[in-house]
Amino acid sequence: MISQRAIEANPEKIQAILDMTIPKTVKDIQSLTRRVAALTRFINKATYRYASFFKALKGSKHSITWTAKCDQAFSKLKEYMGRALLLSTPEPGDVITIYFSVSVIAVSSVLIRPHDVG
Repeated sequence: MISQRAIEANPEKIQAILDMTIPKTVKDIQSLTRRVAALTRFINKATYRYASFFKALKGSKHSITWTAKCDQAFSKLKEYMGRALLLSTPEPGDVITIYFSVSVIAVSSVLIRPHDVG
């Protein structure tokens, strides 16, 4: 959602993730992965953090393999989305830092600029 302040995640999409129960079916995990994909610009290292969700879909077309790693990632996703950040446009003269994260399964980056909270 775009506002005068910044670009922020749609609260309804965040709430949909917060209200989800642990996926038990292929459709449940597909729904979860679609929701995560819709919010990736707001989630630091999303591909790396939630790769276990996609791995849970591999194998059988009729069942999922939900692991302890999936459980942990799901809990952390809910925690993270409960405090979703805003994306804002930098102002001329702002100092911007770029961070890269590289792993075997993903490459991601984020631009960060300090801001005053007050």
